[in-house]
Amino acid sequence: MSGGVRTVAMISEYLRRRGHTVTVVSIPLRPPRKLIWRIYRSLRRTLFRGPRQARRHPMFEGTEITHHVIDKVRPIVAADVPDGDWVIGAWYETTLWCWALPAGKGQKAAFFQQYDANFCPDKRDQVDEAWRLPIRRIVNTQWLSDLGQERFNTGPLPIVPNGIDTNLFDCAPRRRANPPTLGFMYSPLPVKGMFVLRNAVARIRAAIPALRLAAFGAFHISGECPLPEGCEYHFSPRQEELRNLYGRCDVWLCCSESEGFHLPTHEAMACRCPVVSTKVGGPMDMIEHGRDGFIAPVGNVEKLAEYVLKVLTMSEADWGALSEAGYETARRYTWESSAELFEKALLKSG
Repeated sequence: MSGGVRTVAMISEYLRRRGHTVTVVSIPLRPPRKLIWRIYRSLRRTLFRGPRQARRHPMFEGTEITHHVIDKVRPIVAADVPDGDWVIGAWYETTLWCWALPAGKGQKAAFFQQYDANFCPDKRDQVDEAWRLPIRRIVNTQWLSDLGQERFNTGPLPIVPNGIDTNLFDCAPRRRANPPTLGFMYSPLPVKGMFVLRNAVARIRAAIPALRLAAFGAFHISGECPLPEGCEYHFSPRQEELRNLYGRCDVWLCCSESEGFHLPTHEAMACRCPVVSTKVGGPMDMIEHGRDGFIAPVGNVEKLAEYVLKVLTMSEADWGALSEAGYETARRYTWESSAELFEKALLKSG
């Protein structure tokens, strides 16, 4: 469950709506259980509940995409993939797998949504190998285009920013609550900056003791990476639940060290929740500091806390103006426009 998977699902869906035939191929969410456990589960369903209904991956909610999940966790091979005009990797491993596919599967492309070594530094050599492949490269933010030019001599790369479903992520104009609620995404991955976030929250609570906290994430809470005390946590919420969470937060905080094009900040802005974020992909592309959100240097606890307190203590009129400006900015980035840019990137000559 990740923003990268949601992006693949939604761009695929809107390419489908533009008349293309699109199939998403992926490995299972988890390794298969032992045979005896599968037999037991099958018998229990048959005896007590009837056959299990097929369940879509939560990030494919709202799409009609053909999603083929292969039999087990392994590299994707030619037999898994239909013949086509293009075959596209969306992660360094799948890009390398695409490169090994025969020509009948289509021209090769890579959609780089992050410099993946930021999540798996021990795989840097393979990540760099994927970037160096002589294939069509597409990125989702300016910093990745810059990285490609500086480190891999790619030249300027086509940029396809993330969009959002503006029908789903929307909220009527509202007032700031009292006491206010601060929202954020939880992840124990070091790159997500939870240590910085906890320190920033401690500073903010010193000034606003009644501050409420709400978070969501795709991970169960880790003892090594706890949530701040008293935080309300939503594990793997559905998209509608996520919209409601954004819609009752008064500021959204992102403390990541690196992001491709961070979806939660974008979705929060579309729900009229002002955003304070480190300078990472997504916020740095969308936000004009002080007008529709606030941007702080990566790792700077003091500035992050200062900007959150600024949002939570400014006048009601100023908070409303910030909320509305963020809302208008977010709505300029749609999945329709992302799919159109992606199509142009594939069809361009050269």
